[in-house]
Amino acid sequence: TEEAMKRTNRGGFSLIELVVAMAVALVLISIAFPSFRTLTQNSRMAAQVNDLIADLSFARSEAIKRRATVSICTSSDGATCSGGNWRDGRIIVDAAAVVLRYREALGATTDTLTTTGPNPFWFDSRGGIPPAIGTFSFTFCDDRGASYGKRVVVNITGQAMLERDAPPATCL
Repeated sequence: TEEAMKRTNRGGFSLIELVVAMAVALVLISIAFPSFRTLTQNSRMAAQVNDLIADLSFARSEAIKRRATVSICTSSDGATCSGGNWRDGRIIVDAAAVVLRYREALGATTDTLTTTGPNPFWFDSRGGIPPAIGTFSFTFCDDRGASYGKRVVVNITGQAMLERDAPPATCL
């Protein structure tokens, strides 16, 4: 009986211990949450940059393989070049206007994708960009501004690469 009382008092937490544990948990969560948000945003932007570079590389390789012009342009419907914003989606089209690949709109409402190049632009049969277009870039930004932005540069030979030196000077 006295032994039974000792056994029943050993297994729980006091109210003070529970409140202290909850306070420590809240402090840890408040420290970790902003870091988790930044990690999520960085991951999303990296995925979008990688998707664009993959699409540009695909379009270039198709132009070389087909020995014909392959275009890439904005498209919100996945079937035609609609003119709009690059964040609204894009398609890759061969010389016969057959859609080779469609990329849907960017998921987050705060993301932007702008370019200094024409819409549409094309790769020639050797995988290059016509001299009239020249080197151009795509800029990715989110609600954190230019300091977290990424720029993909397409050079005259048609190669797309992430500019690693510095983030874009501006985000539109």
